[in-house]
Amino acid sequence: MRVIIIEDELPAANRLAKLLQNYNDEVDIVNRLDSVEASVQYLPTIQNVDLIFMDIQLADGISFDIFEKVKITTPVIFTTAFDQYTLKAFKVNSIDYLLKPIDENELGQSLKKYEQLHQKAGANFSDKLEKLLRDINAVKYKERLLIKRGQQLSYLKTANTAYCFADGKLCYAVDFNAKKYLVEYFPTVVASMRASERLNNGQFEFSAVVVDDGSTDQTSDYLKSNFPFVHVVMGTGSLWWSGSCNKGIEYCISHLSPDFIMLWNIDTLPEENYFTNLAEIILQAEMHDIIGSKVYLKNSNRIFSYGGGWNSRNGKMWNYGFGEVDNEKYQQPALAEWNGGMGTIFPTQLIHDIGYIDEKNFPQYFGDSDFFLRAGYKGYRMMISPKLVIWNDEDNSGISNNLKLKSFFMGLYSIKSTQNIFIKWKFYKRHLRSSTGWISYFRSTIDYAYQFAKQYIKMLFSGGRKELAKPGKVVG
Repeated sequence: MRVIIIEDELPAANRLAKLLQNYNDEVDIVNRLDSVEASVQYLPTIQNVDLIFMDIQLADGISFDIFEKVKITTPVIFTTAFDQYTLKAFKVNSIDYLLKPIDENELGQSLKKYEQLHQKAGANFSDKLEKLLRDINAVKYKERLLIKRGQQLSYLKTANTAYCFADGKLCYAVDFNAKKYLVEYFPTVVASMRASERLNNGQFEFSAVVVDDGSTDQTSDYLKSNFPFVHVVMGTGSLWWSGSCNKGIEYCISHLSPDFIMLWNIDTLPEENYFTNLAEIILQAEMHDIIGSKVYLKNSNRIFSYGGGWNSRNGKMWNYGFGEVDNEKYQQPALAEWNGGMGTIFPTQLIHDIGYIDEKNFPQYFGDSDFFLRAGYKGYRMMISPKLVIWNDEDNSGISNNLKLKSFFMGLYSIKSTQNIFIKWKFYKRHLRSSTGWISYFRSTIDYAYQFAKQYIKMLFSGGRKELAKPGKVVG
């Protein structure tokens, strides 16, 4: 079988060629093309090609442009990340398709029905393709926007949207009641990943895995429709942060066999060249390096975290640089004792060496700090890179700290609270190396109670109810 591959992403082209030859070592890859222009120039010169694998989105346009300039009667299998409407059009017109990343079994099924596809297409192939082109090129507008309501994802219908505006790195949609919503970051993350794959000369291939832990806003349906190449893993609805990460890590190891795994939060937005820089940094890293990002507070150049610190003797924990305006001190790579779950990448070997995140003892907070401290005990080092810049929406973390006694007690025992006395006890018990460190444990709880009491009394005398100020230091 003589095959042409038209694909602008080198890792995807290499993987497809390997899968084809695994299926049948007599498959002859006649040529690989990476653009509309190259395809238009080459295809008229070649004969006796049995099958063309064609990516839809190429660097210089969409592959359908090729058919407008060159007559093609060879059967085509599209590799695509298009939505369900387009995929339905493929089926109606008897043209096969494969979703990226290409699954070996699905590829085998496509090849087995290749001869039948060829016979069905015959002389009518061009007519069917023209109909497909009309369907694809029909102007379609977004019917709804993915937005954030607190910590949940939701939808805002385009018909109910008055206007959108940008504020720094963030985009907002405003409805006709003048209510403002933050437009979700995920498309930006995906676009940054895809751009990096084109620029890293085929040395890296990124895959995205999203754990949907019991959402009620059709998040998984949205992802499957708009980003079908994203792997969606369903949770039970009670996994919390650590359990969700573990669910995603397990899926990565069993289905994708990655060399590295990155943790990413829903409230995290990367700088445009983030993943391109990441690929370069990984090439220079040592085998036991864990790489962390410089995290800014939302829509600012103030630092949320430049890695985390921990003193095992006095029990103090902190985020380096918290609240500071970025300066020369944070323009150089730095070592840290631990890091949060936002934009942290580690070699898959780490899981084999220390196990998974401890979701039993640290279901939400302290899960990341415990995990990376354990990595340090095994000889891994935490490197924070100034070239990896992300923004964190800290308003969507934790519980609401309003001045009610109920909120105070929830802060002491809720899984959502950094002040949970039982979870903190487990963390200190595991990682303290001196009994004097317990002073910090009790002091932090007393300080929490004192700050609440002071603001509560102030509220009583002022006759109102206010929000309790957030603590100045954030723990993992």
